[in-house]
Amino acid sequence: MTATTYQTINLATIQAAFPKRAIDAHKQSFGHLWIYGGSMGFTGAPKLAASGAMAVGTGLVSIACPAEVYPIIATSSMEVMVHPQPSADFSTATALLAGPGWGSSQAEQLNDVLHAKQAVVLDADALNMISSEEQLEYILSKRQALSVLTPHPGEAGRLLGIASKQVQSDRQAAALALVERYHCWIVLKGFETLIISPELDIWLNPFGSAKLATAGTGDVLAGMIGGLLAAAHPPDIAIPAAVGLHGLAGEQRGWYRAGQLEGIIANFVESYQL
Repeated sequence: MTATTYQTINLATIQAAFPKRAIDAHKQSFGHLWIYGGSMGFTGAPKLAASGAMAVGTGLVSIACPAEVYPIIATSSMEVMVHPQPSADFSTATALLAGPGWGSSQAEQLNDVLHAKQAVVLDADALNMISSEEQLEYILSKRQALSVLTPHPGEAGRLLGIASKQVQSDRQAAALALVERYHCWIVLKGFETLIISPELDIWLNPFGSAKLATAGTGDVLAGMIGGLLAAAHPPDIAIPAAVGLHGLAGEQRGWYRAGQLEGIIANFVESYQL
């Protein structure tokens, strides 16, 4: 497989996703992202994803989490709505994100997400379940709605059945192989993150720093992508903008925890919308 087009993300790419808001805009104007995630010991991941979505201006954000961690996540979330999975109804969602901190025992719920009509972003444990369950892999490859996979090299290797070192030895070839296998948008994270569309258009992200190599930053990115898709931006605008802005925020001084990225990202977004 060879690329159709090849481009580098720049500031104009990022700013395209953040036009000035209409004076009569309301929260429904900017979408509703539902995030499926969280498990014992990993309650922060869906909250970090929610922070990424809120930072890029998503109108409404909901978290659906396993019942055993619902009290922990619900009591520490103010702007974000939180529901135990058994009673969660994502029919009002304009996009879905599944995987952050979710654990490996949510295959039944993931099956429901993969059958949704909305755009779906799959991250972290959702990717690991897909790599180990042939039925989930088949459903994903046959989805008609927009699907976005956001693997790091280890997850990409598991999806392809190869070692992460092999992924890193030729990142473009690995990302193209993922597109061919799953017919999805691929965001292969890491130094110079690669984005490849199902039509084989490629974006290279020049922004970022080694500071992003800390727990939770990938959750923030997944929430940013999901949030911009929820707001009805087309994927060729939403995904490169989210990846570029996440990298740009990571270059800034004054932060060392993933949870601090929300404010930095929001400040960039505000400056673009003036």
